[in-house]
Amino acid sequence: MKTDRWITAKDLYNFTKCLHRVYLDANGDPAEKGQVSRFAELLWELGLQTEREYLDSLKEGPVTDLSPFGPDRAWEETREAMQRGDAVIYQGCLVSGRFRGRPDLLLRRDDAASRWGCYYYEPVDIKAGKGWEERNGKIAGFKTHYAFQMLFYRDLLADLQGYTPPVARIINGDKETEEFDPTAFRESYAAAKKQVEQLVSGAETSEPVLGS
Repeated sequence: MKTDRWITAKDLYNFTKCLHRVYLDANGDPAEKGQVSRFAELLWELGLQTEREYLDSLKEGPVTDLSPFGPDRAWEETREAMQRGDAVIYQGCLVSGRFRGRPDLLLRRDDAASRWGCYYYEPVDIKAGKGWEERNGKIAGFKTHYAFQMLFYRDLLADLQGYTPPVARIINGDKETEEFDPTAFRESYAAAKKQVEQLVSGAETSEPVLGS
C-alpha cells in the first residue's frame, strides 16, 4: 500500500523504538489500531505541563504561541513570525517537501545571519527526561531518539532559513539546557531518515518482533 502522507519527527522517534510501528502508522488499517493507554496519556500530560512551566520561566522575550493552530495555519504563521523576528515561537511548523515538523520552540539568535537578516532561529525541544544518559556514574551518550528529532527539525529549518547552528539543544525535565554535537549522529540519522521514507511509502516493509 503506497502512502504519500507527511513524514514527521515522530516517525524518526518511533524508528529508534520499533521499525514495524513506523510502517503500520503509515500503511496499517486504522481500525486495527489499539486504544492509547492511560499511562501514555499521563506521559503526554506530563510533557505538556513541563512545556508550560518552562514557557512561564522564559526570559528571552514574549512568546508567539501557535499551539492553537493546525499545521497549515501554523506553517503560515511561523514564516510570518520569523520574518518579523519574533523572539520565541512556541509550536511553530516547519515544512520541506514531504517532511513536516513542529518543534516545541524556535528561539531567535543574533550571533549569525540567515535569510531573515542578522539573526536566525534555533529549534529546541522541551523534554520530560534528560538527554545525556549515565551508566555506572559515567556519561554514556546522548539519547538517539532525542537526537534524531532535533536533527530532523534542523534539516527543515536549514531549508527554510539557509543557516544551521553548530550545536543542537534540548531543555530537560529539570529545565536545564543540554547540548550535543549533531555531527556525531549525522550518518546514522541520514540512514534512518532514508529507511523511514521507504517504510512510510510502503516501498519497504517490516515484521513485528517481540519486545519487553
